[in-house]
Amino acid sequence: MESELNTYALITGGSSGIGKSLAMELASRGYDIAIIALPNTGQKEVREEIKSAYNVNFKSLELNILEKGAISQISSWVMSEQMNLKILVNNAGIGYAAEFDSLEGSFISTVLDLNIKATTLLSHAMIPFLKKQRQSYILNLSSAAAFYSMPYKSIYAASKRYVLDFSSAIREELSSFNIGVTAVCPAGVITSEEIRKRIKAAGCIARISALEPSQVAKESIDAMIQRKTKVIPGKIAKLISWTRFIIPPGVQRKIIAKNFRKTI
Repeated sequence: MESELNTYALITGGSSGIGKSLAMELASRGYDIAIIALPNTGQKEVREEIKSAYNVNFKSLELNILEKGAISQISSWVMSEQMNLKILVNNAGIGYAAEFDSLEGSFISTVLDLNIKATTLLSHAMIPFLKKQRQSYILNLSSAAAFYSMPYKSIYAASKRYVLDFSSAIREELSSFNIGVTAVCPAGVITSEEIRKRIKAAGCIARISALEPSQVAKESIDAMIQRKTKVIPGKIAKLISWTRFIIPPGVQRKIIAKNFRKTI
C-alpha cells in the first residue's frame, strides 16, 4: 500500500457520502486532505473525524463548483495554500430517477454541468499541479450506469458514460507525465436512508449489488494506486456488469425500465 507524507488529495463533494468515505480512506493512507463542498454540508464534522483519527493536514473550501469563476477560485486556493497536490478526486455529481419529459430544464442543466462540465474543467485546471509530481492520480466517479442505455436515468447514465470515456482518453494523453487516471463505476451505493429505500424498490439485482460507501472507497483507492483504467467495486456488481455482453441491448432497456419505473 502506497503512503504519502505532505501530499494532498483534493476531493470534490468530500463532506458526505462516497466523497467523505474517499477522504477518510485517503487520510488513513497518510495523504493530507483538501475537500470542496457546498456551504453547511458537514465539512466541520469531517475535519473533526479525520483529525481525531489520523495525523494528517486538513483543508476545506465551501464553494458551489457550478458558480461562475469557481474553477479559477479553486486553482487560486490550491496555489495560495501551497498544496503539494498528488491526487484529484472528481466525486461531486447528481443523480435522479424520473421520466425525461418530467424534468425541469434547469435541473437537466445542473446534471450536465456538475457531472460533465465541472469534472472536465477541474481536471483541466489541476493537471498543471499534478504534473509537478513524480507520479500522481486522477480518480473520476463514473457509474455502472455508464455501461447501459438507461430509461428513467437517461441523462445521468449518458453523463457517466462521458466521464468513463473522458477518463480513458486523458489517461492515454497523460501517461507520459506518469499521471494515472481511473474511473470508478459503482452500482448502487447506500449513502442515505432515502437511497437505501430507492435501491430496495429497484429490485433484487439492485439490492444484492449495492455497497456501503466505505467499501467503494477502499476498492476505488486500491485501483487508483494500481493505476487501473476503471474499477467496478463489489464482486456481485462486477459479475452483473458482464451481462451486458450477453443480454441484447433492447432486452436490457426493458429490464432497466421495468425496475426503475418502480422507483418514480
